[in-house]
Amino acid sequence: MKHITKERIYPTKEDVLQAQDAIRLSDHITRYQSIKRYCYGIVVDAACGVGYGSYLLSDNPDIKRVVGIDISMEAIDHARKEFTTGKTTFLPCSIDKLDIPCDTLVSIETIEHVEDLDRYAAAVGRCAPNILIVSFPEKKSTHFNEFHRHDLKRQDVVDLFPRYCLVRELYANDVSTLVFVFAAVDANMPSHIFR
Repeated sequence: MKHITKERIYPTKEDVLQAQDAIRLSDHITRYQSIKRYCYGIVVDAACGVGYGSYLLSDNPDIKRVVGIDISMEAIDHARKEFTTGKTTFLPCSIDKLDIPCDTLVSIETIEHVEDLDRYAAAVGRCAPNILIVSFPEKKSTHFNEFHRHDLKRQDVVDLFPRYCLVRELYANDVSTLVFVFAAVDANMPSHIFR
């Protein structure tokens, strides 16, 4: 930071970019922190990136194990190096090939990147989670983010999972997080999760 007066702050371009990155990371950490209370058992973190979210989820005592998957081997290598614990493992895998049975499937800002939403829904079906947590930007983003394939609204996502009941919706900074429960609720699900 160059200098600060009583009237103005004089940041450099580097200061602004570093602050922007810090806010983005903080927002992502907040999303994982806000959902971990809904997770239990074996958790799959689909498109876990570099693994910090899987690691954050793992300190919930209702979680037995977190399996982070991502298509990027570089991201998985970083996750394995930085965030592997007794409760976290990381595997290279694309959403199309995902078929890990689990109690909870977490998908934080992934769905908007997937070309074929029916294949995404099919992957959820193969994993058959009792709880499904999906977050996505609920705003137009495809025009400024070249990696986003869809601009989604809440109902678009709800319609993808007709066998699930939407039980919670969290919203912060233009991102919706939907928490679904499979229609036939698992008797082993901790009762306090949806108290």
